[in-house]
Amino acid sequence: MMLVVISHSLSFVPGNTAFVAKLLFGYFGVEVFFCLSGFLIGGIFLDTIKGFDGAPSTLGRFMTRRWFRTIPNYYFYLAANLIIASYGWAAPVPTTLGKYLVFTQNLFAPHPSFFPEAWSLAIEEIFYFLLPLCFFAIWAILRKPMVALIVTLTLLLSASMLLRYYGAVEATNWDEQVRKVALFRIDSLMWGVLLAVLHRSVPRNRQQLLRAAGYILAAGLPLAIYTVAHGFAWLNTSFFAKFWLFPLTSLSICGVLLLGLHVRLPRLLGGAIGFIARISYSMYLSNIAVLLVMIRLLGFGESTYDKLLRISIFFGLVIIVSTITYYLIEKSFLRMRDRFFPAGRTLQTA
Repeated sequence: MMLVVISHSLSFVPGNTAFVAKLLFGYFGVEVFFCLSGFLIGGIFLDTIKGFDGAPSTLGRFMTRRWFRTIPNYYFYLAANLIIASYGWAAPVPTTLGKYLVFTQNLFAPHPSFFPEAWSLAIEEIFYFLLPLCFFAIWAILRKPMVALIVTLTLLLSASMLLRYYGAVEATNWDEQVRKVALFRIDSLMWGVLLAVLHRSVPRNRQQLLRAAGYILAAGLPLAIYTVAHGFAWLNTSFFAKFWLFPLTSLSICGVLLLGLHVRLPRLLGGAIGFIARISYSMYLSNIAVLLVMIRLLGFGESTYDKLLRISIFFGLVIIVSTITYYLIEKSFLRMRDRFFPAGRTLQTA
């Protein structure tokens, strides 16, 4: 999420170079979020379905634990954005506000301009909903958990890509009509889940195969960067950008994740990254709200010094606000979740 915050901080910097950098940081920041979420949740789901015997409560517990992790903070920042909008400092509240409560505001259409960062969270929540439900339906037919999971992932990935194909043919706006439409983008998380399956399936004495696969997949990253750097004028007209860019990016990031699994960080750096990782969800939810308030109260600044000062203040405020909401909201609900819906002996906390 730090890449997304960097992207939005560049709103204080004018010029085409800053615009391209903002686009690159924003695009890849969200795509990393999708792949990493798929990988982490995929691992948890694999633990959930070990020895699955058809009890709906097992999958219900999985979904409930995810909702305790994501929904409380989301509703808090939805309310915060409503307050900001009431002062005229943000986009007007849409008449379809109720859809935000169930994450369907961009199910099959462009996301409204209000609370704009919510587009990716809707995709994430739909993924949490579809994965266990489709798995259960397919397991009821096949009765083999791992086979049912592979079939589920294949069907969801294929369905999402098929929908995006038809959407891309007609779309004239890469960002609004393709990138941010929920049902067109579910596959971005599915690649992460498939990566988790692959990582779990390879024996420890064959880890060099995963490393080799990581290099092969990551080799596509320069092409993805080059494609996005063309800017919206080209992205809006290129079928490659509207369809193939997304799986190319996802697979490239999966390759980087595979390589990153073997990297050992120094303790101090690892601690700093761990802290940012813990508050990253709050950072994603809070940073545009902080940006809107700052622009309203301080403006964009005139000199280079003014702009650098505002960027520094922006980062500081985002970290402070995110830390507060993490400990007061996220962590409180996580404790409540673990009390009433314990993970059991195989599940991890995430």
